[in-house]
Amino acid sequence: MNKFNKFFKEAINVGPVGKFYNPSKLAEDETADDYRQMLYSQNYQKVIERLSQYSRTPIDQLGNYPIERQIVEILNRVLRIESGHKARLEELAVKTVLDLPEMKFVKESIEDGTLKIDAKLSNGELERAITDMEAVEKEAELQDEQGNPVIEDEDLTEAERTNIALAMDIMGAEEIKERKSFADAIKFGESFNHLYSYNLVRDQIDELNPELADMYGIASSIVQVLYYYAPPGIEGQAAQNTQSALGSAEAEPEGRGEEGHGKYTIKARAMIFPFLVHEIIKGIMQWYNQHMDELRNVQRTSTLEDEGRKMRYAQALVKKVIDLIPNQFVKHKNYIYQKLITLPIEDMKEVEKNGPRAKDIVQEIIDEMIQDYNLDPETGDAKEEEYKDQE
Repeated sequence: MNKFNKFFKEAINVGPVGKFYNPSKLAEDETADDYRQMLYSQNYQKVIERLSQYSRTPIDQLGNYPIERQIVEILNRVLRIESGHKARLEELAVKTVLDLPEMKFVKESIEDGTLKIDAKLSNGELERAITDMEAVEKEAELQDEQGNPVIEDEDLTEAERTNIALAMDIMGAEEIKERKSFADAIKFGESFNHLYSYNLVRDQIDELNPELADMYGIASSIVQVLYYYAPPGIEGQAAQNTQSALGSAEAEPEGRGEEGHGKYTIKARAMIFPFLVHEIIKGIMQWYNQHMDELRNVQRTSTLEDEGRKMRYAQALVKKVIDLIPNQFVKHKNYIYQKLITLPIEDMKEVEKNGPRAKDIVQEIIDEMIQDYNLDPETGDAKEEEYKDQE
């Protein structure tokens, strides 16, 4: 397969798709090993297959597909069409997410007032986003003379400061980094998996304009392909132009004190509908991982480049984890993810690497969930009282 642009060079070319093994991209991921390279390859193949499907271009002809021109033309056309239906599409994006089987706890949290979703079709808001270089500088600022992390956040309560200090003592910075990396990979993998969830509401999209859904597919698949072909550091450069920001998501606490404590607003912004669904889910996963985000002063936060690095393998990683979950319990996967992140570190890494004990470890989580929430092992549903997730 021919390269799409001058920034990409395949080192291994196997069959019509090719095994993705780009040394310059893998070099950006300091933890890339043989297993990670396999995930890169599987993810890459799926992305290429989707571009072929939605662009109606055979894989062996994709080398001649005008990818850069097409994404500009498609986005402009979609923006013109969506401009007359923004409120309806914003409402539909939220409904599409909340109607997913795994979002039951999210819906309950909205109903009881502890969570809000603020979703808008607009450019991403990246004022709080940082690049790799900025993260390194900030990490250096948050260390004392001995190189130990400093807890700086003024918004933290005394109890939260104590919990962070305790976590630092028990786990150490390196373990926290590994846990946060896994949590981020799950977040990005889940959110990118839902770029194509517009197909769940295709009838309603077609009512607005029958051309939209096909263009959504092309735009989504091109954006994913570009993560593999863009030059290193392009995410940070693109963020400087706010008009080019495709989307953003934040899980923002409403404040401290009795009334605001524990309440969050997921603020999602995206240029077009499928990206908005993706950003809402990314915000929800960030909200689920809020206990990890409270450790943001221990290790640097996720950077713009992190999303690009993790996108190249995160979907394949999430698929591996989901394959460990019996079908009737996939609707509880968000709960299972949170349990995985807080497992003893060796068990967490065993699941992340899909090791020989991975399935047993996941089954132990499910067995505990069955007991704790009185679930039917055959259906995954509550036997007597309504199942309710926990944060």
